Amino acid sequence: MKSNLLLCFLVLIILTACNDKTFTEEPIPTGFTEYNCFPWANFKEWKSEDSPYGLFDVYFVSRRNGWVLMKKDSILNTTNGGKTWTKNYIETIDPGLNYDNYHFICVYFIDDFNGWVGASSNRLYHSTDRGVHWSKTLLFYNVVEGGIYNIQFTDNQTGWATLSDEKNTKYLIKTTDAGATWQIVNSSEVTGYSSLTFVDKNIAYCFGDYSNNNMKFGAIYKTTDEGISWEKVFSDSSVTFNKIFFINPNTGWALTKSNKFFKTTDGGETWYIQYFNNNSQIINFTFSDELNGWLVTGLPIEITGDSKYYLIYHTDNGGNTWLPLNYWVALDEPNGIVHFHDLFFFDKDEGFISGSKGVILHTTTGGKQ
Repeated sequence: MKSNLLLCFLVLIILTACNDKTFTEEPIPTGFTEYNCFPWANFKEWKSEDSPYGLFDVYFVSRRNGWVLMKKDSILNTTNGGKTWTKNYIETIDPGLNYDNYHFICVYFIDDFNGWVGASSNRLYHSTDRGVHWSKTLLFYNVVEGGIYNIQFTDNQTGWATLSDEKNTKYLIKTTDAGATWQIVNSSEVTGYSSLTFVDKNIAYCFGDYSNNNMKFGAIYKTTDEGISWEKVFSDSSVTFNKIFFINPNTGWALTKSNKFFKTTDGGETWYIQYFNNNSQIINFTFSDELNGWLVTGLPIEITGDSKYYLIYHTDNGGNTWLPLNYWVALDEPNGIVHFHDLFFFDKDEGFISGSKGVILHTTTGGKQ
């Protein structure tokens, strides 16, 4: 009789957890705490990288308040520094639609309550209640059909984003009324904006296309007058750029698809190469200051079933060398390998990393044990 009562009690606990929208942490013996946001998920679905449980863009406005974007239909919010996460729906997508062409891309909040989510098919979502409810706007659908990327605000009124269509033609868009209306910013200097990053109200960097002798290749552009004019500060016909990140107006890194970094410490006047000597592809990276940075990789090209793979790396010398952190994955894990997507660090100690299968990592030691 006692065993039956105990069994019923355990079932009740499990059902309550599954119906609750709040998820809690699961400690692991590394420099990270792992938050398993969907412990009740179907393991067969969990193993797919394109499962509905993948977590992507991460953004925090303070150490307590942050959001993690899901690709499919939802966003997670924490108000206690990642100890618990609450799931809210942005929009329920018709299951008959192709998620590759109809998904969420990026998230940005200017304070604890007001935020935006960019998505494919010209969709921009806005929330004024911490992400609980969202309103949708279609931007420039009569001009181009594409996705909205790189949302960021330089003050409460002025915001920026990039709009990319199916032919990879990119536009710079801007708002000066807190997102009520948006305009396409025309520029004679830059075509094909991508990886836009503002470091203050006036100074920003981005990738763009550069043409020379009927050849088009990637270049890095800089503005010092709030996007009115842009100057090409670097170009290299042998590389394709993937992401640009600046920690201040002078110091930044540009990642190429061949795992090379180009770094500047003088605001783009000069650039030099830094190498990541590993055969795994870099997925994403970030820095908290001029010295401390983190990156996440995919699996190496050659893999074996009985090996451990370290997918998170740290540098404490500004990217000159990268060392793996003690968080590994293996092919024989019952729920499949976790793939990491985005990183957000407050300083050299505390940060978050999002991943597939509902995994969020949190560290207060820079990822070190």
